[in-house]
Amino acid sequence: PGDAYWVGRGTSQATALVSGVAALIKAEHPDLSPPLVVQALAASADDRPPGGYDTGTGFGVVNAARALAEAERLAGHTETAAGAQAHDPARPLGAAPPAAIQVVHRDGEHILLHGGLAAALAVVALGSLATIFALVRRGRRAHNGQEA
Repeated sequence: PGDAYWVGRGTSQATALVSGVAALIKAEHPDLSPPLVVQALAASADDRPPGGYDTGTGFGVVNAARALAEAERLAGHTETAAGAQAHDPARPLGAAPPAAIQVVHRDGEHILLHGGLAAALAVVALGSLATIFALVRRGRRAHNGQEA
């Protein structure tokens, strides 16, 4: 409003931004598995909290350029992750950094089902961003007397 940028905080803004960066990664590397997309996002974040993760800020602030570079690096690997420890239900989440993401090979049907869901969520997030942009633009025009 008033020809100024909005500064937002919280999960709503973060969801839209992270979904957009995930969509960029999938556009560049369509065969990259969902766990590796998550790994690229988490490993490339800026302003990481002490210990690498906390429940307030997650892994940090998404960085699109670094996430794409990390995805490029991960796309070249064919080895699977080994030695990742499962979450101990006796410890509350957030008490320690999460275990490394373990890459699990899935059958084609599983990948299509979950990959399609992730793609649909990314489309919804990008559609939400477009709607917000249009509403802000309409508000600016109305404010400037360009619309009745």
